[in-house]
Amino acid sequence: MGFFDNLKKGISELWDKAKEDAADRAKEAAEEKVQELAEDAADRVKEAAEERKKKKEEAQAAEQKAKEAEQKAKEEARVCSKCGRKAEPNVKFCPECGGKIVEKYRVCSKCGRRAEGDEKFCTECGGEIAEKVQE
Repeated sequence: MGFFDNLKKGISELWDKAKEDAADRAKEAAEEKVQELAEDAADRVKEAAEERKKKKEEAQAAEQKAKEAEQKAKEEARVCSKCGRKAEPNVKFCPECGGKIVEKYRVCSKCGRRAEGDEKFCTECGGEIAEKVQE
């Protein structure tokens, strides 16, 4: 084997080694990128789960607040059918005049939505607000 044959063989071996090193580095870089993307995805999933939990808690709090407001409105709507005196919960007859306790509230004459405050027309459909009595 001559000088040039040995040189060619040496260059060929170096070239093969360089290709293997480049392939190894590319593989390592790809694995690092995959790991980075997986960690990012896991973080996003965790953040989404926390956000979903927060929204659920907010919805539950709003629902509870609405239930409490409805209960309060029902309690305030209980009045005597004769004298109009407000009644305590679970009282069937007025301690003042003996009249029957009824539930008085205001609703939209079109859609039936309960009125809040002293509004004269429904904010949902524009219907007139009317008083309703329920025994």
